[in-house]
Amino acid sequence: AVENFIYSCAGCCVATYILGICDRHNDNIMLKTSGHMFHIDFGKFLGHAQMFGNIKRDRAPFVFTSDMAYVINGGDKPSSRFHDFVDLCCEAYNLIRKHTHLFLNLLGLMLSCGIPELSDLQDLKYVYDALRPHESEADATMYFTRLIESSLGSVATKLNFFIHNLAQMKFASTEERPVLSFAPRVHTLKSDGLIRNLYVCRHIRTYSPSKGYQVLQDGTDPDPYVKLYLLPDPQKTSKRKTKAAKRTCNPTYNEMLVYDGIPRGDLHQRVIHLRVLSEGAFWENTLLGETFIPLKALTPGYLW
Repeated sequence: AVENFIYSCAGCCVATYILGICDRHNDNIMLKTSGHMFHIDFGKFLGHAQMFGNIKRDRAPFVFTSDMAYVINGGDKPSSRFHDFVDLCCEAYNLIRKHTHLFLNLLGLMLSCGIPELSDLQDLKYVYDALRPHESEADATMYFTRLIESSLGSVATKLNFFIHNLAQMKFASTEERPVLSFAPRVHTLKSDGLIRNLYVCRHIRTYSPSKGYQVLQDGTDPDPYVKLYLLPDPQKTSKRKTKAAKRTCNPTYNEMLVYDGIPRGDLHQRVIHLRVLSEGAFWENTLLGETFIPLKALTPGYLW
């Protein structure tokens, strides 16, 4: 069920972003017992969102809440399954981008169908801007990773859910109010029976902290970032680094660290010095691990 949720959640995030699906409150996000998540109500799309005064109700790129991340990670802390989720989203996004012209042509054929949300070239431009066909696959991967981060931290989504729930309570009858909009069933002893036994079906070994990481002085997870040097480099002009991920032993970066203007023949004589550090206060960073990668021995596609 969790695997179904991860795959379907990734599909929902990509599809609702590209098509600009609006009215994304919790009554329109469905979840099957098999774990599959899907969206209903496509009355407003291509960014034609409902307004709350002068403010669009759907302000986040797509709905990806902390509750969804909790299910994917199996807890509060980021796990390797979150990497899988991000990879699925980025892979799906790039696959669709390869067919940008097909999507635009199909939508263009519908301009005369009388659909208010799809009536002029500006609506087609919305899809074009969402797909960003002018960018490379690596840049698009970085872009969608940032969208996931911004959606996860979006206050607007929580506010939209809250406003919708208030509206539902206002128009609901007294008998309906005990039933939550996102859980339209009341579970009782009579209908569901009594739980008599619980047992552990399997035990997965855990490490505290995660295996391979040192405990920080305050006992928290690190704020890891990656730093590269292209050796030999006595002046340290080849330094490249990623942004720091916050409080996690399973960071996701999806960033490119690029070296330009170096002859190909010269690269075979160089060595990459890769370091992973934890960002600390007042530039007191902690080294978590490092390795040296000779470029002459580097095989394309090999993962370090």
